[in-house]
Amino acid sequence: MEEIKKITSVEQFIKEIQSLNKEDSHLYYRGQNHFDYNLLPGILRNKSFYEDEDQLFTDFLTECPDLFKNCENNYDRLAIMQHHQLPTRLLDITANPLIALFFACDGKEKDDEEDEKKDGSVFVFTDKVEKEIVEKVFNSIKMPNAGKEIIAKQGRNYIDFYKNPYSDEIELESSLVRLDFEVKKQIFDQIYKFLKFISTHPNNKTWNEVYNNWVKNNKRRYGMDKYFEDKYKVLAGDGSIAFQSLFHEIKKDVFNYRVMLNPIDLLTPKLVKPRTIDSRIKNQKGAFIFVPFIVSEIGYDEVVNKDLELVDMIRYCSDSGDTIKFRIPQKQKKSILEELATLGINRSFIYPDDYSMVAGEIKDKFLKS
Repeated sequence: MEEIKKITSVEQFIKEIQSLNKEDSHLYYRGQNHFDYNLLPGILRNKSFYEDEDQLFTDFLTECPDLFKNCENNYDRLAIMQHHQLPTRLLDITANPLIALFFACDGKEKDDEEDEKKDGSVFVFTDKVEKEIVEKVFNSIKMPNAGKEIIAKQGRNYIDFYKNPYSDEIELESSLVRLDFEVKKQIFDQIYKFLKFISTHPNNKTWNEVYNNWVKNNKRRYGMDKYFEDKYKVLAGDGSIAFQSLFHEIKKDVFNYRVMLNPIDLLTPKLVKPRTIDSRIKNQKGAFIFVPFIVSEIGYDEVVNKDLELVDMIRYCSDSGDTIKFRIPQKQKKSILEELATLGINRSFIYPDDYSMVAGEIKDKFLKS
């Protein structure tokens, strides 16, 4: 169930945010200026984008090389592309709820006047999700083995979905973006076969138990539990051109990258903060949801539905178990933007590297007088 809370002022919004039960979690926010918009990243809003993700990345990198001079890896490059509105699998969020409120009220960043006539919304996300919710969602998307492995991975009663931008998982997934769609399909066909296999261990060992012990004690490339080893070798690139392509892509940025991966990690959404590589990211207190790859023969529409469920899984729930969504009536948007401006949150602050925003604000002052 979803609880809708109507917001008519900045003061009321702040009180609502302060009332959220954070416990040990960190909350993040996303503002959308159309109440009915879903939580799909740009890459999944069009089938051509989804199938040509690698070409979108390469074309932008080729056309605007100077933008990426300070980037250290593919995740940095994705973050820059997202902030310049290229369709990616990153979904913008922020650690500052007032920034999200600004986006819920302001429609001019996309020059879309129609959205200004509609109600806005703010979604709330959490980095820690109860295991029961995780298991339910993975059952719903027909990946029950993955769900069991994920909830067995951490000994607490919740799963932590925050990832460091330098983590192996983020490096892997960011590099996957650069692979041809057919190569991605080959990789995930192998992963889905592995998911079916891992539930068959004769001693009922979980894959994550075996993998974590192997990582902890490993001095060799292989040498894990014999039951899993041959199947895992394929995922580590042994005899698989597709996986070799993935590791080759990673090593362009991280030459000494150790050829290892836990396929379960590729199936979950992740909350990731980017490095502060430009002033826009800094001012917006920006972070991203890295929406996972769902690639197989299931078809584009089913991919979209499954990814929507996975993103929904990390939304904040109240004590009653309802997700929270704030509604900002269209009639209140202008006054809320004026309140935010008095707090220093306006277009020139949100977009410090876009001087047309500064010019627009100066122009608006004279139009009002």
